[in-house]
Amino acid sequence: MQNTKTQPVIITILLVAVGVGVYSAITLDPSGSKGNRLGNSFEYDLSEDRKIAAELYGFHQINALKDERFKWAGGLAIDHNNLIYIAGKESILILDRELKISRSLKVESGIQALTTAEDGSIFTADQNRIRIYGRDGALIRQWPIEGDNTYLTSITVGENDVFVADKGQRVVWRYQKSGEFVNEIGRRDDARNIPGFSIPSPYFEVAIAGDGLLRVTNPGSHWIVAYTFDGDREFAWGESGRSIEGFCGCCNPSHFAIFPDGRFVTSEKGITRIKVYNAEGKFESVVAGPAEFMDHDGLVSELKGEADRVALEVGVTNDGEVVVLDPLVGEVRIFAEKK
Repeated sequence: MQNTKTQPVIITILLVAVGVGVYSAITLDPSGSKGNRLGNSFEYDLSEDRKIAAELYGFHQINALKDERFKWAGGLAIDHNNLIYIAGKESILILDRELKISRSLKVESGIQALTTAEDGSIFTADQNRIRIYGRDGALIRQWPIEGDNTYLTSITVGENDVFVADKGQRVVWRYQKSGEFVNEIGRRDDARNIPGFSIPSPYFEVAIAGDGLLRVTNPGSHWIVAYTFDGDREFAWGESGRSIEGFCGCCNPSHFAIFPDGRFVTSEKGITRIKVYNAEGKFESVVAGPAEFMDHDGLVSELKGEADRVALEVGVTNDGEVVVLDPLVGEVRIFAEKK
């Protein structure tokens, strides 16, 4: 006679095994590219989330330029004169507000992020090195970021400081402009109420806001977090969700920039959306959505896993216009706020 006491145990084991199989297929191969496709019943239907009501749009496109040199660009920056800097494969292209390429500076290849200082110098970051160039493209200074897992993704500069986000080591490094190390920011520290960063994909952004605090993305948690230069965590905002107010997917926002008045513009991958939030993190309006980036999303679907490196980058001019770099299509667009 079969021992009936063992039946609940057997059933439990089977349920756990099935659950582990489903979890593994979803987390390790969500697209099914490795042969673990679970069928349409396990796929999210995002068609409704890609629709954005017309009244939510607060911006309209005023200019655009496609150029093969913009494809797979490593970064976007806008200086205080509203010049647009794009890091190409082996050069930095400088565009005016009319999107005319005025200059091209020959620089080291491999740029993954760049920014500009008020004196016109250009700061770049490749995978593990910071470089400073003059207006003419001449190399002024450089220094490495040590560590086996170093993977730099964003750079910003203040009056005396350089901050660089390191996705690989999950920390923001602070240096003086001379290259001297000052301190690190954001590593998990329970005593200081710092939870650390969750960074599932190669997007990790840092910028200096007008209130004198850093803003750093914690994309796995869907937050933008405020830190002091010394590394104290002040506050955070952002929420997970497929609604227009939230950030969807595993790791968003992918990029952000700060308006002169303190508002934020963010970009998302997955559901391609560019949105504006006020200084406290409350959703205000949409700049552009999936309907404006159908070519981009079509190429993303073809690339599958490789598409993690081609999210839309955003910047803001002194006049509050939003500049969007599409490194996959090879296009720069400018959006102005509706009157």
